[in-house]
Amino acid sequence: MSLTDRAIKRAVHEVLAEDKTGAGPAPSGPVLGAERSPELRKFDVLMDDAYRPDCWHMDGLKRQPTGWGPFQIGGYAALPFIAVAALRGVCRP
Repeated sequence: MSLTDRAIKRAVHEVLAEDKTGAGPAPSGPVLGAERSPELRKFDVLMDDAYRPDCWHMDGLKRQPTGWGPFQIGGYAALPFIAVAALRGVCRP
């Protein structure tokens, strides 16, 4: 039995013509959906929180506060906090 293009096309059409599952036509609309489930959104938040950022990037001090109470320190005065964060292991040096 030789497999020619015509035989393959006919076999594919026959298989597609059969509806063995009884499921009917394919569902309309997005299959995977644009909206994520609450479990997946919670997983995304946990994964973002588990990520250890680089100390020298914008989110490097997201787990290392740069002040006490209502007093926040920024700019060059926050450089010691970067060193503390690197020593504590909350960011990658």
